[in-house]
Amino acid sequence: MKIVLDGANGSTSSLAPFLFGDLEADTETIGCSPDGYNINEKCGSTHPEN
Repeated sequence: MKIVLDGANGSTSSLAPFLFGDLEADTETIGCSPDGYNINEKCGSTHPEN
């Protein structure tokens, strides 16, 4: 099973990859690099191409 996690650079985006990483699944994360200014930037349902 493959799981893609879009953290939308939000408050839990730095924690979620570790939680999902414990699953026995192929995981990929996007939008998991928050810097305090890029919340929801080029991610989420309004940017499915990413």
